[in-house]
Amino acid sequence: MIRVSSPPMSVDAPSSRAPEPRPAAATPAKAGGGPGAACPSAAEPIRAAGAPSGDELPRDRRDGVRSAGLSPEARVRASLDRAVLDALASHGDPGSVALAAVDTVATLFGCRRVSLGLVDGGDVKLLAVSGECRPDGRRATTRHLADVMGEAARYGGRRLPGGDGAAAPADERAAHRRLHASTGALPLLSLARASAGGGRAVVVLERPAGRPFTDAEEALARTALRPALALTATLHARGHGLAGRARTSLRAAVDALAQRRVPARTALVPVTLVALAFASLVPLPYRVGGRVTVEASDRQVLVAPEAGHIRTAHARAGDTVAADELLATLDDREHALAIDRWRSEVVKNRAEQSRALAGHDRVELARLRADAARIEAELGLVEARRARGEIRAPFAGVVLSGDPTRSLGAPVEAGDVLFEIGAGARELSVAVDERDIALVATGARARVRMAAAPREVRVARLEPIVPVAVDADGRHVFRVPAVLIDDGDVPSPGMQGVARIEAGRRPLASAWTRTLRERALLLAWRLGLVR
Repeated sequence: MIRVSSPPMSVDAPSSRAPEPRPAAATPAKAGGGPGAACPSAAEPIRAAGAPSGDELPRDRRDGVRSAGLSPEARVRASLDRAVLDALASHGDPGSVALAAVDTVATLFGCRRVSLGLVDGGDVKLLAVSGECRPDGRRATTRHLADVMGEAARYGGRRLPGGDGAAAPADERAAHRRLHASTGALPLLSLARASAGGGRAVVVLERPAGRPFTDAEEALARTALRPALALTATLHARGHGLAGRARTSLRAAVDALAQRRVPARTALVPVTLVALAFASLVPLPYRVGGRVTVEASDRQVLVAPEAGHIRTAHARAGDTVAADELLATLDDREHALAIDRWRSEVVKNRAEQSRALAGHDRVELARLRADAARIEAELGLVEARRARGEIRAPFAGVVLSGDPTRSLGAPVEAGDVLFEIGAGARELSVAVDERDIALVATGARARVRMAAAPREVRVARLEPIVPVAVDADGRHVFRVPAVLIDDGDVPSPGMQGVARIEAGRRPLASAWTRTLRERALLLAWRLGLVR
């Protein structure tokens, strides 16, 4: 007979013994919601539901349990099932169910720590550790637990004794030895159970020193944990989606065939059939690829206003400039001489007007005043030409092209392009192959990765398609405009990348063979084999 109480378990179970306090490892260690923090909100209802001993229950419930005549083993299973079902009803996710299970097991079996995880192939997912909201993957202990679960899934569970000087046997289970040594040779029990999805659910129990697990306790833990492990694995498999469940089932079939030592040819037949059925029947998101170029929404070309020579240059391609910022100047020495000449004409005209006014020569005074207006017009024209020799940015943006710094003093003709300025670079140009343009629709979303930031995925929306094809790298492509709609940084004009445009859903077999089937149809049409 096994007595169930909060800390230890023993074969003798006197029902009159006073309840002992919960072990320190199962009590919340620290507050907070980060990794490794205790989770009092989840632990309190679990402790309330998982109290196993008749002495620890309220009087009305204690009388009901004793009157029912339940054995300690049945009370263990009932308490664990009740805690798991409460967590399932309250939250419904595999993490909450796993946390309820490990906290209740820690209370029932007097463990300092209980961990539960799922092993699928080579992937180990640690779902819950007793007394913690989330396992902290940065700790060495968490990594040791994951290694132990992987070994238990491959080779089966293991029970290691504890005590001073106790050491794990020197067998192939190195992860068990590392965890056993890191905890100071405390008693350790690992249990593994195959789940319906093909993986394995593994639970690791650790007790304080001096309280090793017995055969009866191991059998009880294996029996009591079976429903909780199955429920956790089922909930986790449902969260993977259709593709994840199909992959898990396929892996389970491969493992089952391998365990039965079926010949390789025989084993490949059902696996191949399942893979072909999945590729032919299950529709998956289909995307069309294309090269992306970032274009500026506002662009302006700055040209030389007249023939001359480049005197100074203050910007080049790639520079960010402000509105009305000076970019370059043309040689203005001829304009300066012309301005001086016309200003001297102004002075001379004013002197002649003074003499005509003194001599009361009204005819000469009228002529000189008309001549003064002409001189002012000529002077204004020369000054305007000199001002146009200063090339300034029309708006704030980026210099897309032009580098006059390499050609200072070089002659330029009127109309020669000196700079190209762009701003508002949220517009994209997606080059879509003519074979894929029929699958692309206006308003479709595209996921974009720029060559300058390949780890960042941007989201864009396609604008109305321009029905004009151009040649690019020996292919006919359509330039499809798109606009970035996320809140990321504005890329620089001219940057390039790759876009994946949403084009509905279709099975893998249809997606992989689409180009081949279309080319074969065109060839058959050309040869007159089809109408």
